[in-house]
Amino acid sequence: MTSSPSPPTTTSSPCRHFFNLPELVASLLSHLDRSSIARLTQTCRHLNVICTPALYISLNFTGICPEFDLLESRSSIYILARNLRHVRRVSFGNMVATYYNCLRTFLEYDNDSSGIKPSLPVWFPRMDESSATSKANEVSFVPLPMIHLTSYTSKLERDTCDEIFSLIYLQYCTVVQLRMRQDMAILHYCPQLTTLYLDLLIQSDIDIHLLSLTLRGLPSLKSLTLKGMMSEEEWPTLVPLAFFSCSETLVDFRVRFIHDDGIFAERPEWSEEDFFDDGELEEVREALLPAVQEKDLPPIPHRQQPLQHLKTFFVNAMDTLTQVQIQSIFEHCPGLVSLVIPQLHPVINIRSLAHFIAEHCPRIQKIDHKRSDTDNQLALDLMVFLPPDTVQDLTIIRFDKDWEELIPIMGRHKGSLRKVDFVGCCRFISAKVKEEVFGQCLGLEALYLDIDPYTATSHQH
Repeated sequence: MTSSPSPPTTTSSPCRHFFNLPELVASLLSHLDRSSIARLTQTCRHLNVICTPALYISLNFTGICPEFDLLESRSSIYILARNLRHVRRVSFGNMVATYYNCLRTFLEYDNDSSGIKPSLPVWFPRMDESSATSKANEVSFVPLPMIHLTSYTSKLERDTCDEIFSLIYLQYCTVVQLRMRQDMAILHYCPQLTTLYLDLLIQSDIDIHLLSLTLRGLPSLKSLTLKGMMSEEEWPTLVPLAFFSCSETLVDFRVRFIHDDGIFAERPEWSEEDFFDDGELEEVREALLPAVQEKDLPPIPHRQQPLQHLKTFFVNAMDTLTQVQIQSIFEHCPGLVSLVIPQLHPVINIRSLAHFIAEHCPRIQKIDHKRSDTDNQLALDLMVFLPPDTVQDLTIIRFDKDWEELIPIMGRHKGSLRKVDFVGCCRFISAKVKEEVFGQCLGLEALYLDIDPYTATSHQH
């Protein structure tokens, strides 16, 4: 990849015609792996120009992957920096620390060289001066931020530290709060991002505030997925704030967190104690993480416009949210098509909530109750309150009511239903009743009935 391309070679007329079909060339390149594309770039100058964007358009730095060599030396980082304008999709694991150090160095050095005092946000994590000085000449005047990035994935990895031997990889990347700040800082320079996936460990209101500010800086965001763990007391703040911080361009909203106050007592496999002596970790934390208070951060205005383009909504748990908070969210989803039923608190008025959601989200076509521990009544009530012949895909778990109750419910959407999936049902169903319930749905293409043999009882007529 680092060797100089061969001199231009003479190409035949058919080859010239082939090169003049960029869509065809791009389609063929999409079927090649990174090493094959790299070999093509060294074939001739023409192929080097054509194939280089394909070589850098999607980079994966998670697990054990070929892209690790792009961050393992100063010369390879320099080559990567020159080609970052081609990058559209990137996935980071623990190597996010390496890229952040390069980015921070570039920002500080470029400002210094132009005579401008660096004015980075106060919450940006620091890096040690020795690393910055050693790399300054390598990254100066190079467009290091991935300003054309459209997809960013960051996953918390716990099993790859032994395999990582990057020159600039910093051992303190395992400080969880530092890792999150590094992600937020990188996203600060990705204004064209449309897809975002983040693994997070939320530990304070400051973390949630920074996440909200980051989301507000992504005006073209279409897909957001947040996964991770947090303490239960922050959960009621995270979901509404993340939702109301997203751009009105959002199409897909997914949040899956485990809220357990005991999680932070557990030490991950790639533990800090593997890298630090007693007391050293706290010194690193204080040295690299600026002390930030709420007053140091810009305020978060409440978005008033509805998410007109939102089609998919999945939040695994809303049991710490009040009914008013839940309704305020669905009030902003008029075009919702797919709803995964969340876990709800027992005090929630299910029938009232179902009526509210159906009134404000009348286009729901898919109802999925499979991932929720909540009673399936919300899914069934939505079938009652949504306009007739709206729902096409229905998934219910642990159905324990009389099957006859479903006859009017299924009949309300008999013209639109295409797929029905009942998982872990607690009552057997006779052939006669099955025909009465589902036979009326003439357009049904798939029917799955999973009866739990350990809990199911005979159907009573």
